[in-house]
Amino acid sequence: MAVQPIYSHPYTVAKQVTSLAHLHDRRVYLNMVAGGFTSDLKALNDTTPHDLRYERLTEYTTIIHRLLASPSPLSFEGQFYRVENLKLAPPIPPELFPGILLAGSSEAGLRAAHPVSEGSPARTKRPPGGSPTRASRKTGRGSWPINWR
Repeated sequence: MAVQPIYSHPYTVAKQVTSLAHLHDRRVYLNMVAGGFTSDLKALNDTTPHDLRYERLTEYTTIIHRLLASPSPLSFEGQFYRVENLKLAPPIPPELFPGILLAGSSEAGLRAAHPVSEGSPARTKRPPGGSPTRASRKTGRGSWPINWR
């Protein structure tokens, strides 16, 4: 499921993931999109500069991940998002925790591959050219892979 911060709030995405997991008893994968088509961004009046879109995506993904990973209410304050005592119900079973994918090759995109939750180190596999092609990490409840293409 492709998601972009300008299209929906992180709570909405987390709720959709939980609903799909419970309805279909299967794991979904989230394709986290920082930008998109220029015409879509213009039509939605998203004038956020390129690098800041990746910072926004990091906050967005952090909120989604934390909502899905813990039954406790979430309070978060960042540059782009602020939530207080936000709780997701019903909780998602650990085996149905979503896979999370990011695509990008700019410096900002590469920074977005670093941990966005709980300070866990990302493990990055680099091809001969040195650019990340796949990074994955485990944080909180369940596995949370971040894959690069």
